[in-house]
Amino acid sequence: MGRIAYLMGSFPVWSETFIAQELKLLCAAGLDILPIAVRPGLGALPVDIPEPVYLNSETKPAASVRVPRAGVISAGRLRRHAVLARRAREVDALTAYLTDNGASHIHAAFADVPGLLSAKAARTAGIGYSISIHAHDVLVPKFDDGFLFGDAEFIAACNTFARDALVQRRPELQSRVRLIPHGIILADWPLRKSTFRAHDPLRFLSLGRLVPKKGMDTGIRLIAHLNRCGIDCTLEIVGEGPESERLAGIAGDEGVGDKVCRHEVVSRDRIPALMAEADILLVPSRRLEDGDADGIPNIIIEAMATGLPVLARDTGSIGEVVTNETGFRFDPEAPEACVDTIRALMGDTASVSSRLTAAHAMIEQRFSAEALIEEKIALLRDFVT
Repeated sequence: MGRIAYLMGSFPVWSETFIAQELKLLCAAGLDILPIAVRPGLGALPVDIPEPVYLNSETKPAASVRVPRAGVISAGRLRRHAVLARRAREVDALTAYLTDNGASHIHAAFADVPGLLSAKAARTAGIGYSISIHAHDVLVPKFDDGFLFGDAEFIAACNTFARDALVQRRPELQSRVRLIPHGIILADWPLRKSTFRAHDPLRFLSLGRLVPKKGMDTGIRLIAHLNRCGIDCTLEIVGEGPESERLAGIAGDEGVGDKVCRHEVVSRDRIPALMAEADILLVPSRRLEDGDADGIPNIIIEAMATGLPVLARDTGSIGEVVTNETGFRFDPEAPEACVDTIRALMGDTASVSSRLTAAHAMIEQRFSAEALIEEKIALLRDFVT
């Protein structure tokens, strides 16, 4: 069996723990994995996987290349040429590493820079490649699809929203696109709550990058509205990003500075405890004007596994898992309906517990990472034997 190179962007990254999980499962299956990252991330390297090789020692991404919009295809082609020229040393280093280490296939974790470098290096080295797609990388494409996906052995989509966006844009790729969600290792997220008992005040929890797509400003305004309507509640936000100061200003302007608290990134093993202390996971993600949206945030899957109710905005692929049977949805354009939802939630704990049971069953049936990874393992084995 040949060796499989696995190219990431920055590694490790707090918000992309599914990458480390996938590497761990691929290695545990006996595949000979060569982890490679474009640059170092932040934090400690995960255990149970080989230490990655880095193409670039810089911890910060290089400046993006701005290309005038002249249609998606032509702009993507121009950007592809510009980025490959700027990253020529990285492409050469990747190609040499593949050749020197006997790699027969390379898998790119994302359809942006890792995908571009993998497609180029694979063609040069004369080996096969494949790509995973998630959300922003395929919804707001940087490069031309023909070069990125044209020769890919397979394309792994982790949610239907990303899959459908690519297939609608490039129907000829449909036969090579596989829907393979990340899932979670169920043993890492045991059920902690089987019944719902709310605190007073009601405790909301949000986790994620502080970027516009995550909609944390909408979450803060929702908390403010609930308090104005007589529902005493708080919001704990865990994450970091460029929206931090703006969010603090919104909380102050909305009069809930004392109701909203924020923590910077916490260690992964701290998250189950945060969930155990919360009453509701709030996921206020939005779709941006450029088309970017969330796939299925892992935090939703983890919350449902542990028994934490989820209140989410129906954007991207979130509606795949947060339904009227497994959770609660809200529309920021209809705040009164959300007030009614929260009051009903607090007044009918049996109904909430029923949804928790349904959500947990769904996670066990559909989102076991150990079961889901089997298809990707089979695909990789097919292309390296």
